[in-house]
Amino acid sequence: MHKITSKLESQLPVKTQQFSEIYTAYLHAMNNTFDSCITCEKEFMDKLGVDKAVLQAFVKLSQSQTDSVLQQMDFYAQWRKYSNDMQLSAVKSWDNFMQVMSQSNLKMFNPSK
Repeated sequence: MHKITSKLESQLPVKTQQFSEIYTAYLHAMNNTFDSCITCEKEFMDKLGVDKAVLQAFVKLSQSQTDSVLQQMDFYAQWRKYSNDMQLSAVKSWDNFMQVMSQSNLKMFNPSK
């Protein structure tokens, strides 16, 4: 089991880097897609002659929704940190428990130590 765990642990930086590269490329592609849509939408609205006040109201609504999503992302990041800290604490507690049990069993089966 130790060899498997060590192998998985050694591959973690590479897997993390690969995930990061894919995620960065995905975000870049999504950003370009939305930028293209915004540009086309602006040109379309200009050609239709939509009142600038209506467009400004839409911009404010969009900004409000963006701010809400950004706040939710911050809340989720805080929750993930809390969740991660709890999981890490549980794993460490289990590891400590197993070490104590192993030492106890060792003393029970080998009283000279």
